Parts: sequence; structure tokens; C-alpha cells
Amino acid sequence: MKNRRGSKMWTAQKIKTLRKRGFNMTQEEFSRLLGITKFGLRMWEQDQSKPSEMAEILLGRLEDDLQNGRIEPKPQKQPA
Repeated sequence: MKNRRGSKMWTAQKIKTLRKRGFNMTQEEFSRLLGITKFGLRMWEQDQSKPSEMAEILLGRLEDDLQNGRIEPKPQKQPA
């Protein structure tokens, strides 16, 4: 699905999935990576606001780099 700007639509669920399953990061860690506040990320993930065009581009590049092995997710903690 694409929006009127021609970029992928970043739904709340897609952003949350990229953060949790793709990067294995907390909201605080992922917001720092994106250069936004934790509150801003929470708003996206709760579908209370949408990423800007620039943020959508960054999310797309991060997703692409992750899928193509150019960056790796944070290792998962091993249970004690």
C-alpha cells in the first residue's frame, strides 16, 4: 500500500513490528536510533500520529538494510 507521496504506508503495527521483531529494541532505543522522542514513537505505535515523509524514508531504509543484512538487530537477551 502506498500513500499519496508514493512511499510505503507505515502503519502503527508495522512500525512496532520493525522495532520489536526486526531490531529487538525498546521504544527508547529505537526512538534514539530514529532521532525522535520516545513519546513521538509511542504516538506512531498507538496510531495517534503518523511519521513525516523523512521519517518514512528512514524507516524504509532501515527495513531494507535489515532485510539485506547490511545491519543486524540487537542480540536477544538469554534467559537466566
